[in-house]
Amino acid sequence: SSAASDVYKRQVRARDLTVQLIEANRESKWVPEGAMEEHPATYLVECVAKAGAKLSGALFGVDWPPKIDSCAGVIARLKRARVYLDDSLLALESCQEQELIEAAVMGVVLVEVIDIAKEADDIISELRVRLKDGY
Repeated sequence: SSAASDVYKRQVRARDLTVQLIEANRESKWVPEGAMEEHPATYLVECVAKAGAKLSGALFGVDWPPKIDSCAGVIARLKRARVYLDDSLLALESCQEQELIEAAVMGVVLVEVIDIAKEADDIISELRVRLKDGY
């Protein structure tokens, strides 16, 4: 169905963004040799990757819309993904303050993270309505 296809595309977006960040990090050397684990660019990549994993866990292989008894579990995983997406935005802010990543790249990443977060919020809302209405 079209809804299932949309759900699949959403989880692929996060995975693709993770790959792009890893490659851009490698090419542009955002993280200097010997940097602390808490380096903002490292944290950004980790958070986006973790969000993608949570989205994948929530959405992959789920018939859409999910059965009513699966909705709460999907919502919980999506909410965990949202925490990582919010953390990604904080990491982006730190990268901007410290001028670690080119502005053009940061703009693209910012828009993508916000879009993925909005889509997760939309799915959460949709599933909450299903739970409330019991269908």
